[in-house]
Amino acid sequence: MNTFFKIYLTITIFISGCATKNTQEMTFEASYIKSKGRSQNKPYYSLYIIGNSFNYNGIANMSLLGEHTFKVSKTTLNTLKKTFKESDFNQFEKSYIGNTRDLPLTYITYGNHETSYQEKEAPEKLKKLAQLIEVLLAQNNIKPNSENN
Repeated sequence: MNTFFKIYLTITIFISGCATKNTQEMTFEASYIKSKGRSQNKPYYSLYIIGNSFNYNGIANMSLLGEHTFKVSKTTLNTLKKTFKESDFNQFEKSYIGNTRDLPLTYITYGNHETSYQEKEAPEKLKKLAQLIEVLLAQNNIKPNSENN
């Protein structure tokens, strides 16, 4: 094997290894939508996590309104990945909704599975995932308007 081919092969393997690592870091995707139901004073926003950033859209009753993009720290991203993986997310039911239809709903999508719930009906494991996602808002000083909690 000639020297040029050995160098080319080494560089190709190195670049492929780097691309694989970078792709793995960017593969986490989840969406989180909190609706206000019929209550006009509850927080209403959406959050889409894509790789190491998230797109936020404050719709109503939030300290920040409109569309914005923020970075997700590597530590938070790793925690999200680990927690979602350990949650066995696909095993959650499609919805956890009680008899009162006008209460706020939360939607979480991860992979090809979506679940929706009302706060009182959701299992604790699902609520913990929601709290973890909401940490992204707190880390960026985004919060519900204080009079609306």
